[in-house]
Amino acid sequence: MKRPFLFGYIAALFLLVCGGCTQKLDISSMNVRADFEGQGGNIIVVVQDRRGFVLSGKKEPNYIGVDEQQGINGPQKTLICSSERSLAEEISLRLASGLRRDRYQVETLTVPHSDETPLADPRLKTADFDRLLVFTMNNFIGRMRNATRVLSIPPFYTELKWNFDLTVYDRSLQPIAEAQNSGIDDKLHEWQAFGSVSRGKAQTAIAKKLASILEEMLRSPNVQRVLEDMPKRVAGKDPEGMEQGTEGGEAENSSGNSTISELEEYIKNQDEAGFQSLAKNLFTEGVDDRVAVDELAEMVWVERRNNNPKIVDGLCYFCRIIEASKDGRYKPFLTMLAQDEDATAKLRKYARKMGARLPDDSSQPPFQPNGLQLP
Repeated sequence: MKRPFLFGYIAALFLLVCGGCTQKLDISSMNVRADFEGQGGNIIVVVQDRRGFVLSGKKEPNYIGVDEQQGINGPQKTLICSSERSLAEEISLRLASGLRRDRYQVETLTVPHSDETPLADPRLKTADFDRLLVFTMNNFIGRMRNATRVLSIPPFYTELKWNFDLTVYDRSLQPIAEAQNSGIDDKLHEWQAFGSVSRGKAQTAIAKKLASILEEMLRSPNVQRVLEDMPKRVAGKDPEGMEQGTEGGEAENSSGNSTISELEEYIKNQDEAGFQSLAKNLFTEGVDDRVAVDELAEMVWVERRNNNPKIVDGLCYFCRIIEASKDGRYKPFLTMLAQDEDATAKLRKYARKMGARLPDDSSQPPFQPNGLQLP
């Protein structure tokens, strides 16, 4: 085989293998904070992807951008979401997580990437909401490159282009507020070192910028006003004063039940980062209600087999909450959990450590999860 042909063959093989590689970008830790001061309410969040290259089929819905740090002649990597979800789904989950911290009851509605309005979705006809937030992603693309355009020579830059629209609708699907945010940042992040650590920081810069874009839209004066001044719901009635179908005319208002429902919703929607964040907040703020601690202990037992790192991390926070209660009735439960081979190693470790710190207490029946008899 002639040497020029061999060189060309190797070069072609290199581009074939590396040129189509993907680089996964994790935006699950993206923290959207609106910090509203309203009285809460029911919100549905919709994020619709209308990026031209997605509608045309040239790019997948999980497309974020391109990593071309290797130089103008080097292989490029496609930036995509690290999860199995589309970028629109990831954004909707992050928005929902942030709004829940402001005491809103939030659901997300996944819609197809299309030019058609999501208002025609039949699910909205039966949904219970006070505000519908429709975010339209007209453009969002990131690019990680080196300024010299020469292989692996710094400085490196992260560029970002974006264009979002937000329309807020009331219960009758009438628009009541709008916001728009678009721009180009060709030096979103600059770094001098080449390597995976620097690349990770560049990706974090994209996630943080996306969070700030969404926050700015939520905090625009007209949007903030209609979200903070929702029609107030009273027990047994909806915002228009109509009777709700609650038994005895009482609406459920238990903060403990609400928190557990929110945690269950995170697991249902596979929003592991939201679950982890709420668990950490509960530990930081403290849980004094015994019934609430019982419910968290019950969740630890139910989810003990879940091996997602963020879910496991949240369950370990619950073990710390149980230990902080100083209630000896949880000691047998944590001792049993520490020996349960179905539970993850990290959870067993925390159960053993937290259980050892609790006092022995035979003066009251031990806590036991539903359907389980402790020895």
